[in-house]
Amino acid sequence: MLKKPFTIISLHYLAWFFGITLAFVLQLVLSVKEFRCEEPVLATMCLKYLLLNLAWIVSLSLPLSALFGSSSAYISGPFKKKVQQIHNAGKTPFSRLAGYCTPAVALGFCVALICLVMCLFVVPYANLRISRLTELMKTGTVAPDNPMSDREMSVGQLLEQAKQISLESSQANRQLKTELDAKRNQLMVEVYKKFALPLLGFLLPILGGLVALVLSKRRSGQRLILFLFDILLLILIWILLIAGEVWGDRGILSPFVSMFMTPAIAAIIIVALTNRCSEILESAEAAQR
Repeated sequence: MLKKPFTIISLHYLAWFFGITLAFVLQLVLSVKEFRCEEPVLATMCLKYLLLNLAWIVSLSLPLSALFGSSSAYISGPFKKKVQQIHNAGKTPFSRLAGYCTPAVALGFCVALICLVMCLFVVPYANLRISRLTELMKTGTVAPDNPMSDREMSVGQLLEQAKQISLESSQANRQLKTELDAKRNQLMVEVYKKFALPLLGFLLPILGGLVALVLSKRRSGQRLILFLFDILLLILIWILLIAGEVWGDRGILSPFVSMFMTPAIAAIIIVALTNRCSEILESAEAAQR
């Protein structure tokens, strides 16, 4: 019974993965003129550059496909019948809702786990290699003492540098203290982002499943409305993530609040949809009586 939902989610992942990869390849082709390597070496370096960038492409495709794939899977006919059996087995609307969300929670857990490993280990290493390779392709050399950016550091390196900056800031004058605090904010924003994104990846499949249940009562245009609603959610999440990072870097919000603001808002939407879904299940139960 779960083969079709698994296929739907897999197809969504492949669509996002190849779509983002294609956009990146087009951008890479347009940037070839900036590189100063000979053609045989350039082809090899471009291939290596593409492979290294697959780290963030994989990390980005997972939560996106989880949101859209979960919505599409829950709205599909075979899975709706399976969900209905889960509903019938529950004694209360809440227990039926918990059974309804179980597949989405399982999917979210897998997405969060993979995203966490990617954000903590794979993506920082890939970013470091990408930075060095880009410098080599554009200038022909790599400076041995080139400092690492915050996106190239591990959590341990970020915390160690933030601690060092805090010590320097406590002994600095006002102007220098402001600059050091801004740098520390950027480092801590990057630390919290590595954990906020996997948490968001956990919440998105649940959000998609609940949206599908809310729209399941419509008799026509379910898939189109669901797709448009998911697009609006994606735009909202993207705006919140960008705004949160900017506010955290500038010190408008604390780094913790700025990064976990988006998952918190997603959780609030899930709670609101949960209440709405409970009402739908209660009304369906009353209609059957």
